[in-house]
Amino acid sequence: MVLVHKKVNIPMIGIILAGGNDLGFWPLSSKARPKPFIELGRGKTLLQNTIDRILSILSPEEIVVLTGIKYREITENITRPLGIRALYEPMERNTAACTILAALWVEQKFGDTTIICLPVDHYIEHMETFKHACLTSIHAAIDMDGIGMIGIHTRFPSTRYGYIKAGDEIATGVKRVDAFVEKPNITDASVYAEKKEYMWNSGVFACKVGLILEEASRLLPDVYNPLKGLFPLASDQDYIAALSRVYPDLPSISIDKGILERAKCPMYVVPCPSEWTDIKDIDTLDSVLPKDSKDNHVPPRSMVVEGKDVTILGDDTPVITIGLSDVIVAHSDKGILVMKKGKSVHIEKVVGEAVKKGWI
Repeated sequence: MVLVHKKVNIPMIGIILAGGNDLGFWPLSSKARPKPFIELGRGKTLLQNTIDRILSILSPEEIVVLTGIKYREITENITRPLGIRALYEPMERNTAACTILAALWVEQKFGDTTIICLPVDHYIEHMETFKHACLTSIHAAIDMDGIGMIGIHTRFPSTRYGYIKAGDEIATGVKRVDAFVEKPNITDASVYAEKKEYMWNSGVFACKVGLILEEASRLLPDVYNPLKGLFPLASDQDYIAALSRVYPDLPSISIDKGILERAKCPMYVVPCPSEWTDIKDIDTLDSVLPKDSKDNHVPPRSMVVEGKDVTILGDDTPVITIGLSDVIVAHSDKGILVMKKGKSVHIEKVVGEAVKKGWI
C-alpha cells in the first residue's frame, strides 16, 4: 500500500525521470553512462542527489526511478540498497512516454494516488527550499484539483527552458498559471526574461495520477492508448516484453510540449528562488562545482599552472594545464574536450558531426 506521509498526510508516489544519453555532456556521458550517472565533483551522481532530495519528503517505498533498460545494472546499484523501485523503458521516447508509462504503473499498483514527478538534472543548494516548494505544489495540486508546478526565477533569456506565466496569487506561495510556453525562440525568451510574471519551468510537477492520465488520453492518444492497452501487467517479464512491442512506434514528444502547454485542467505554480540550477550542459555543471581561490576546479592528480577559472573533469588520469584560463577540460576513455567556458551550446552539434564520421 501507499504510505501516508506525515508531512503531507496524503498517499503519494515520487517519480524520478532519469533518462537521457546527452551528447551535450560528451565525453563525460556515454551510451553506457548517461547524464544521470555523472558525478557532480562531490562524490554523488545526479541520480543520487535527486534521490536524496525526494527522501526528505518521501520514504523509499514511495519512490520509483524510471530509466532505460540498458542502464538497469548501474541504476540498481543505487536503488536496490535503498529499497527504491525502478521501472525501465526499452528505448528513449522523450518525457511524455516515460511519464505516462510511470503514471499507468502507479495507477495499477496504487490506484488514483498523488504523484510528484522530478527530472534528475537539478542541482539545488538549499534542501529546505526544495522541500517547501514540493510540499506547497503537492497541496496546491490536491486542494485545488489541478497540476502544481515549481517555477524558477529567470536569470537570463534562454531557449532551453519552458516559461510559465504566473497570474494572481491564489494561496500563500501559490499563483495561478496563465500561460505555459515550452522552449520559445530567443526573441520571445528575451521578452519573458524581462517580465517578473514569467518563470522558468523546473520540470517538477505534482497532481493526481488520474488527472495526468485524463489529459494524456485527450492530448496524446498516440502515446496513451498503446501504453494503456498493456495494463494490467501480470509480471515484470510481461511488462518488459510488452513494452518492447509498442515502444518503437510511440511518437517522441516532451511532457511539457505534449501536455503542459495544452492542458485544460487548472495549473498552479510555486515560485522558487534562483538557488536551483538545471544541469543542461557542461557549463551549468561547472557552475555548481566547488572551486579554489583562483576559481579552479582541479582533481587531486591534476594541476593548473599560471591559470585561473580552469575546470578539469574526468577520471583520475592526470591533467596539467599551463598558461590557460577560462577553459574546461573534460576527458574520459571516449575522448577529450578542451573548451572555452560558455561554449557548451555547440558541443552536441560538433559531437554529432564526429559521430557521423565514425570517430566516436
